[in-house]
Amino acid sequence: VLMLVVLAGQRAGPLLASIAMTYPFNSGVGFALLMWDRSDAFMAEAGLASFALTGGIFLFMTGFARAAPLGGFFLPWGIGIAFWIMVGAIPLIVPMTWPLAIALTLAGVLVAAFVMRKPKGPPIQAGGGVGTWRATVARTVLGGTILGTVAVYAELLGPVVSGLLLAFPVMMSASLWILLRRFGEAFAAETVYRSRWALASYASFVFAVGLLSDVIGGIEAVVTGVAVAAAVSFGVYRLGRLAN
Repeated sequence: VLMLVVLAGQRAGPLLASIAMTYPFNSGVGFALLMWDRSDAFMAEAGLASFALTGGIFLFMTGFARAAPLGGFFLPWGIGIAFWIMVGAIPLIVPMTWPLAIALTLAGVLVAAFVMRKPKGPPIQAGGGVGTWRATVARTVLGGTILGTVAVYAELLGPVVSGLLLAFPVMMSASLWILLRRFGEAFAAETVYRSRWALASYASFVFAVGLLSDVIGGIEAVVTGVAVAAAVSFGVYRLGRLAN
């Protein structure tokens, strides 16, 4: 996934990089591992929790973008994660329902729309990039290890915590780190800004899993969610090209 983000940045610039970064590879793989041995009810509840954290991911990206001028990666990342944790704590305190999940998501969308600012400077083009593939592979292995751990201990963690952990922006964080190192701050900032709309693919995937698992089954819901997310990503790409 991380190598795909880098390739997208090299060949098509921040637009395609943002789509690759926000496509639900992370949660998709996690739910694909869960769907074979977890009940449909478990999948539905985990999907609902992950959908609620869509708002948290929007706040993570917004916090990172607004703190990016401070320089470096870890300080903006830490501020973004702090906002994610604020939203992530809610399903642990109160029972999660669809109205609450939708409200949290809409709140995150509104914050991103009105608080995130378009980066100043000339348009960022594709190409460039420095760094080593060794670091990319290492972070890919780390992300896979985290997903595998969540899948293995899902029964112990329960559906809500499992859904929250699958919504943790592991791959987004690693992608931003790599984009920052390989392409520079301007490219990473532009990618984060464009991710406001690209996050619709993640939201559509976990929405489908949460809504459809009890209706058509967990496996079928995951497959449907992947297809819907792919269609949404294509739509975001086409609209982004038209806007350019």
